[in-house]
Amino acid sequence: MADESRPMLSALDLARRIEAGELTPAAALDLCAEAIAAREAEIGAFAVLDLERARRTAEARGEALAGLPLRGLAVAVKDIFDTADLPTCYGSPLYAG
Repeated sequence: MADESRPMLSALDLARRIEAGELTPAAALDLCAEAIAAREAEIGAFAVLDLERARRTAEARGEALAGLPLRGLAVAVKDIFDTADLPTCYGSPLYAG
């Protein structure tokens, strides 16, 4: 059941607010982190979550990120894609670690 006291975050709304200067990419990340913290224990959507690195990147490159197509929004990548710096588990405990 969704928490009705917290509205669903919209990527389009966050991007528009960044573009308008109402939010920084780091502030948008903080909103996303709050939403994740509120529901992650129940949903279990993330195999790995590196919010600290995302926050450092958003803070260090905020203005430059705001000019990119996603306006500096953080994205999550399903763990079926190999990445150089995070584990790939293919959505299965068989491949964990």
